[in-house]
Amino acid sequence: MRASRRAFSVVEVIVLAIVLVLVIAIAFAFSQRTRRTTQRPMKDSAQIRGIHQGMVLLAQSAPDQYVIPSWVDTSHTTLTPESAKDDLGNILSVYLFNGFFSTELTVSPSEQSPLIQVYTNYALSRPPAAVQTPPDNNPGNNALWDPSFRGSPAEQVTRNGTKPVGTLAPEANVIAHNSYAMMPYFGARRAKWSNTFQANEAVIGNRGPMYEMVGSGAAAKSRLLDTGTNTSQAGFVSQTGKGTNSMTLGIHGDKKTWEGYIAYNDNHVNFETRADPENNPWRFSGLSLAEGRQRPDNLFLSEDDDTVTPMPAQIGTMSVPMQATSGGDANGAATPGGATSVRNALSMSNNWLRTWTVESVNEKAETSGVTVVVD
Repeated sequence: MRASRRAFSVVEVIVLAIVLVLVIAIAFAFSQRTRRTTQRPMKDSAQIRGIHQGMVLLAQSAPDQYVIPSWVDTSHTTLTPESAKDDLGNILSVYLFNGFFSTELTVSPSEQSPLIQVYTNYALSRPPAAVQTPPDNNPGNNALWDPSFRGSPAEQVTRNGTKPVGTLAPEANVIAHNSYAMMPYFGARRAKWSNTFQANEAVIGNRGPMYEMVGSGAAAKSRLLDTGTNTSQAGFVSQTGKGTNSMTLGIHGDKKTWEGYIAYNDNHVNFETRADPENNPWRFSGLSLAEGRQRPDNLFLSEDDDTVTPMPAQIGTMSVPMQATSGGDANGAATPGGATSVRNALSMSNNWLRTWTVESVNEKAETSGVTVVVD
């Protein structure tokens, strides 16, 4: 005689249903987390590419030159002559004002800083922060961009058409509207601030921490600067910068190493898993052929174009080399004779991505000094 098949009890059915619900919930949560972690990097890559494409498009009408705000606003209808026109925020704002991309693109979906947020009050006409123009003294009548857009938390706030030079104190905690670092186009890098189509010239990308160089010549290698682990340390301007405690390590990396997207001057965007990409070497001309002149170039160090050694003033204030003269000190300060040294981080042409503020302007209202900032 065949044994009868026992049916599930009510309790067993309930337990089974609960288990199934839990399994489905866990699977759904995992799929959503995987989707988010996949979509964020892809979106970041698209945003960086979109910003650079906007730069390229506008350059096509200006002999391949990327925007230099102090060269655009020569009539001072946007900012007064003594203003910090060439801050990173003003550069991006020119493209925003002309509709080449939106403010949403300038904030990374993986941004770690609470001081960087999407700007929702950008003025596409008559920006109230711009210069007042006669006869009615309405601000922004002839403005060429909205100068209230800020490229980093270190930038001064624009009021009544004036953006003061210099940096804000770290404790000011003023909201900024940009996540990305750009090539400081001052000094020797000015020639690269254009649509050169060169695949090895980094133009814009995710911000990065500070590094130091160990060894010299062909044996030199860069490593993350040990600045402790206190990620709550305040400040975006420092003479030493932030390395192991930089919040930029958490944008795409594992908080111990930097990873990020970089747009190059041929408009390709690459996901770099290290700050000195092996697939994009730089030719350091002072090394012997036996040593190998082609070497990895750290994106966040301004090395000597000849010897690979880091240049002085990686972080902090430095003068802009206007011409190759002698007699200045190692930090680019003017000598009593009036000559300006070119031996600082801005006098080199290898890849270097940073954020900065304008520290001083000359009699032509052009930038004569900058402060490179961190985080």
